[in-house]
Amino acid sequence: MAYAVQVEEDRVNKKIIEIARERDVMKLRVENIKNTLQCGDIRARDALFAQEADAQSGRVTRDRNGNWVRAQQYILRPDDKTVQVLNVCLRGQDAGNLAGLSTLDFTTTFKGNEGLKGWDLRDLPWGQWLETKIIKNRKLVYTGETPKRDYNYPDLDQMYVKFTNPSGEYLKESRWFGGEAHCHYHQFVMGEELELSSLKNGKHTYGYHYAEALTEPELYPATKVTLPEGDYGVENIEGAGFNYTFASDKSINVAFFKVDDYGDGPVESVDFADMWDAMRVNESWGSPQIGTNNLEIAIDREANYFDKPIDVVYIPMSRMLWKNKESNNFD
Repeated sequence: MAYAVQVEEDRVNKKIIEIARERDVMKLRVENIKNTLQCGDIRARDALFAQEADAQSGRVTRDRNGNWVRAQQYILRPDDKTVQVLNVCLRGQDAGNLAGLSTLDFTTTFKGNEGLKGWDLRDLPWGQWLETKIIKNRKLVYTGETPKRDYNYPDLDQMYVKFTNPSGEYLKESRWFGGEAHCHYHQFVMGEELELSSLKNGKHTYGYHYAEALTEPELYPATKVTLPEGDYGVENIEGAGFNYTFASDKSINVAFFKVDDYGDGPVESVDFADMWDAMRVNESWGSPQIGTNNLEIAIDREANYFDKPIDVVYIPMSRMLWKNKESNNFD
């Protein structure tokens, strides 16, 4: 039985490696993991993952439907300018159309030659970087003021979050940022993109639609707006997450649920402004809080757009097992 459990965990770890290897340029840290993956020693792979990751978490939990889920998550720095949160969920055959491996890949890249050298990931203002604000009809994120004021936080280059279901279908949302942070500690969002790959509907890419008279309370309007062909929007629905909307009548719902580790507590729906807002759950800087719980992210629950729903149990970064700060820093 113990070996069977270990093999199941290893299957999840192998999937995390596949996600990591999707990047075009892989540095030595991830190459080490790849080489160990080929050695056939399950325990050696586990040990090297723990060595290479800044943080890790693995737990067997239940989703909102009562299905057992093995969730494994690592936070890696494949190079000095990149942070990857790699999350894989494995459900058994009794989970119906959710059975198999579902994944989340949340990747952030940074500008400049130094990148993240010398930084501990827990000291970075994730709660601000992931909260969208509006100034003069333009989206931006605050980059925060460092405690000592004699140096700045790293400048953001690009972020994306990609969700994949057991059929290999995916939803990927990306955004990229302007140059260095302004004197008021913010960076403008220069563009956003939504990429969809569906067995039923093919592969499509959309750009975010910016309303002409955008104000912060109307960041994501409650009423559906008419979108030009090729654009997408976000429509908030109280108590039911939000919809990605398009020029046609189709939409894709994203719902969020707070679930505990054991399936004993009540399943509660949680609202977020957008996908970036969900990624900052349990962080500081006024981020949404769900306590010592996990966040289930359910995309297209009725499988109207995709062949199967995309459903991932995300372990907030606050619940990860972090290394000591001294061992995290790059010299």
